[in-house]
Amino acid sequence: MPYRQRPRLREEIRSLMRAINGATAKPTQPQMSRLTQLKAEVREAFNAMNQIIASDIKEINERTKNVPQISVGSK
Repeated sequence: MPYRQRPRLREEIRSLMRAINGATAKPTQPQMSRLTQLKAEVREAFNAMNQIIASDIKEINERTKNVPQISVGSK
């Protein structure tokens, strides 16, 4: 996922949400189509994130599980 994709996706969702929420009429067909496209993009981004967590992060956690951890604060 390119660096600029996540902020772009977030901003497009916000923009569409403002356009739909700010209108008194029901959402237009182009807005509904874009909503469908954005849902697919969010699903792809979510799957990519889960793949990173399942592979890269899991590997990092395995490699560092015996490294002493320092906790700051009280709990």
